[in-house]
Amino acid sequence: MIRKALFALAALALGSSAALALPNGVVVSKDGRTVTVPHGVASYVHPGMHVPKGGKMLFSNIGYDYPKGLYFCCYGGTISGPTSALGFSNWIGVAFTPANTGKITEIELGVGYVEGTATANIGIWSDSGGVPGTEIKGADEALTQTYGGCCTTVTFKHKVAVTGGTQYWVVVSTDSNNSDLFGAWNFNSTDEVDGLTTSEDYNGEGWGTAGSYVPGFNLTIYGK
Repeated sequence: MIRKALFALAALALGSSAALALPNGVVVSKDGRTVTVPHGVASYVHPGMHVPKGGKMLFSNIGYDYPKGLYFCCYGGTISGPTSALGFSNWIGVAFTPANTGKITEIELGVGYVEGTATANIGIWSDSGGVPGTEIKGADEALTQTYGGCCTTVTFKHKVAVTGGTQYWVVVSTDSNNSDLFGAWNFNSTDEVDGLTTSEDYNGEGWGTAGSYVPGFNLTIYGK
């Protein structure tokens, strides 16, 4: 199970007792599922306007109104493949439910690169009993930031149709093309009250529910 973030925040002092130190001062917890970095890279990658032309923001916890608080730079959840430096895979899914039927055009999320192949599979998945079911649309996307920075942007050439009132998932995973990836997904810095329903697949054991995660992982969804 993913640790509750409020508990995890208390673990920021784990550096001295962590099991593995990695490039740029990145440190992982003893169980490998949480990642810290001393500071962010103080940059934000975006292809242009915040809202794509003709579209609208469907969901966001990225702090657009706070240039120095767009995301929680220094703490997040592990994303890894089975041949990564950590020696196990860890995938994360975040649930969302669109209010209206529409089409997703783009997502931004605070996933950064530590080492290995600098791509991750990022996609929209269906729901299956409260955990991710099957991938609707996804692809290996280049991670344009080292961990501590934000954000990786995924643009769907063929828009992803979603039905209002139906739960879906944004999933970050690995495949045979990036099985050695080690990265992490930043928490947001804007909402410490309203959690995001989160799921984790640890070491290929299957998706398990982690309940409502506070604060949630850093994410924006755009659509039409």
